[in-house]
Amino acid sequence: MLMKLKVKFRLFQISTYALVFAAIILMALLTGKYIETVGLFISFVALRYTFSKTYHSNSFWTCIAISIIIFIIAILFVPKINLSILACIVFGLLIDFIAYKYKDYQDNKAELKELTKPKPFSVDTCTENELIARCKELRLSEENTNLAVEFFIKKTKPSIIANKLCIDEKSVQRKKTRLKAKLNNK
Repeated sequence: MLMKLKVKFRLFQISTYALVFAAIILMALLTGKYIETVGLFISFVALRYTFSKTYHSNSFWTCIAISIIIFIIAILFVPKINLSILACIVFGLLIDFIAYKYKDYQDNKAELKELTKPKPFSVDTCTENELIARCKELRLSEENTNLAVEFFIKKTKPSIIANKLCIDEKSVQRKKTRLKAKLNNK
């Protein structure tokens, strides 16, 4: 069963590549640019890995359509062989360069999005103003806000706070744990 699926998938892949080649060959026949088309295709494949990255669509069919369109346009613009065989190499390199630049643009856009993403609040790394603002956002009482500042900004020991409030140190430790959990959750 698995072998049949692999064979069907391979046949599907081969047929889609055949579709791209058929479109390229048809364009070569229509324009009479046989040698130019072969040169363009060879230069595209040979120079493809000149760049560290290249654009690939997430959609298989979009990728096939873009490949066909790009090659049709390139075949139309590549000059006849009597003008220059070097033009095939230039056009192949140009296609690869455009794919590289577009992928670079997408990477930069994704990186910028990641950098501008808001960082989650943490009592371990916040400033006193950020902590107070977070306490107000959560509508904590003034007493809890003052305790949060003592715990997380001033790093006061629970034993000292327990003596000030005349309560058990374990109660202070539980209060600290609960405040930390509440302040760090969104």
